[in-house]
Amino acid sequence: MQIYWTSLSFPELSKLPPAERRRILGRCGPQTFRHWQTWVALCVALQCVWIAACIGWFLTTGSWAGPWSGAVVGALVGAAVGGALLGQVKGSLVRPYIRAELKSQPISPTYSR
Repeated sequence: MQIYWTSLSFPELSKLPPAERRRILGRCGPQTFRHWQTWVALCVALQCVWIAACIGWFLTTGSWAGPWSGAVVGALVGAAVGGALLGQVKGSLVRPYIRAELKSQPISPTYSR
């Protein structure tokens, strides 16, 4: 299973300049919301935030920092985990759209495929 860390992780985009990668991902990224997998991953990401915030709240209740600080830290950790999961799901779903976008545009002399 491929892990998509950055836009350079996509084989289709690895030889393109950064501005072109951003443009293509900006056009193709929202199209992944046509798939139910993206919506499930988004719900899981939100649940990660909620669960981690609750854990942080309960762990810091009664401490000198107070429960709100634990909830904030927990929410940040949950957002990182949930965002990573959502990014991987969207990364696997966006590749066909990237290939279609690259096929539909003329070959520019600034990059090679």
